[in-house]
Amino acid sequence: METRKKFLWIGEDKVEREYNCYIRYSNHCYTEEIKNGRVELVDDVIFIKNKVRRVFCPVRYENTQEINKILSNIFDKPNIKIGVTSKNNCHVFKLYHNIKNKDKLCVFFSIKNRGLADITTRIHDLKVTVESAYVRSNKVTVKGNQMLGRIADRVINKRKIL
Repeated sequence: METRKKFLWIGEDKVEREYNCYIRYSNHCYTEEIKNGRVELVDDVIFIKNKVRRVFCPVRYENTQEINKILSNIFDKPNIKIGVTSKNNCHVFKLYHNIKNKDKLCVFFSIKNRGLADITTRIHDLKVTVESAYVRSNKVTVKGNQMLGRIADRVINKRKIL
């Protein structure tokens, strides 16, 4: 599944740019790991990637509808601050969002530059990959917080996020 969102941001160089964000969802958003001892059922939908077996999870799939709302909100308001953590030298951003029963859905996603789309109109393409999302009760440790627009500006200019 891929969706696309746009937003405008004035960068550190005082130039306004348009960002086209192509949002993709990894299978971690709608599957869960098959733990040792779990018996696979006939009706299970199994995903295999790099020898790791995962099973379709209806609860996580239902939560992807909430992920769409969360991401729409931050792309509509790119000055919203999001948490920045680190994973294998790749920044991963996390957001918390209240869902039913006051649970918090934690969304982890990465942002990468897809290259300059149109140099004359200053339009940039970003690849946003939702790595995972699930309900968490404990907080995720972050290195700091940053606005989405500033993150996008720093990604396209190959600068440190924090």
